[in-house]
Amino acid sequence: MRQKIPVLALNLVRRELWRKQAVWPPFEQREISVLTEVLVGMHSARLTTPFLACRARVPQFCPQQWQTQHETKSVIKLRCMRKTLHTISCRHAAILHQATVDFRLLEIRRQHKLLSTGERRVSAIKDKILTAVEAGPLPSTEIEKAVSAQIRMSGKELNYQIRTTIRELWETGLLCYLDRSMKWGTEQRRYGLTAKEFPRLDLSEIDPGTAQRKLLLAYISAYGPATIKDMHWWSGISRRRIVGILQELCDEIQAVRVESFNQECFLTRANYNYLGDARSRLSEDPWVEFLAYEDPSLKGYFETRSRYVSPCHLGRLFNKIGEARPSVVVSGSVVGIWGWHKHKERLYIELFRTLERTERKLVEGAAARVIQFLFGSGCAALPIFSHEHSKQLSQPTENSWS
Repeated sequence: MRQKIPVLALNLVRRELWRKQAVWPPFEQREISVLTEVLVGMHSARLTTPFLACRARVPQFCPQQWQTQHETKSVIKLRCMRKTLHTISCRHAAILHQATVDFRLLEIRRQHKLLSTGERRVSAIKDKILTAVEAGPLPSTEIEKAVSAQIRMSGKELNYQIRTTIRELWETGLLCYLDRSMKWGTEQRRYGLTAKEFPRLDLSEIDPGTAQRKLLLAYISAYGPATIKDMHWWSGISRRRIVGILQELCDEIQAVRVESFNQECFLTRANYNYLGDARSRLSEDPWVEFLAYEDPSLKGYFETRSRYVSPCHLGRLFNKIGEARPSVVVSGSVVGIWGWHKHKERLYIELFRTLERTERKLVEGAAARVIQFLFGSGCAALPIFSHEHSKQLSQPTENSWS
């Protein structure tokens, strides 16, 4: 007879997740590379996301710290989960790369087929691309020019073939992505030889099967309780493979249900045991944080993404294609979204509910810290609060830094 699945209180789960994901102020991280491990890769498809995600999780974070991580080669940018760009600690890069490389390369092969690029042509283009970047990283446009000059063919078709091959070399790990921009929120993409730019990194040091198992265990540890559908959406790994991995991990994971959710969820036994001992230790003192557009914590779920917000507000927190808007978290639940009001040059907060007086004071204090981070001390006006949707909300303009 199957044992009864334990049910966890939603409030307790929220507090534990914010603790694990370093958003709850007492549990912030001080090293960005460690933070990327805690979050199992930091979503970086939106240029501003990693900076604002770090701001909410690293005490006294400044953009120079992000640049330093790239200069010291402690992190690398890879496409991995959901075929999207993430910033990853080099210590975990091989796991995330190998766990997702097969389905990323399927897309490349389809593109080659559409372009009718034969194997001999692809091989020749690869050799010329690798030769072009031997002297140092180059923008894709310069690589295209260098390769085009050596091939007896021109036009858009050749450019598409070269771009697709550059991407294939990046997806396989022979090329790496480097950002030379000195402005946060902008990029100057360069492609270099991974072996030369990251000489101590071996992206193929682990086999794909083992990598997928390690990736799912890391995800469950960081984002559990989570469902199979959550895991599939987040990782891109097939549901059938996930079910098989969960069976392999049966001694390390615990099935649970979360209050207000009917689905079976999973978390590690270590986290489950911690929760049992932590009920009295996880303080209920109020706190507030402003999260980024596509913040990793909100991107961690699909089927159970309403864990942080009332289901009636899901359409306001997530846009039509499932992207998480910049959000305001009060003591573990999302109470609104935020942005920049261009015409009034003020931080704008669209509330999902009325704030209590103490909560409003905390939100104003947190808003002041966000403004200080974005614009310095020259913009001290209090935020605009509203319960109505503002079409004039936008992402803040980034400052340059050196």
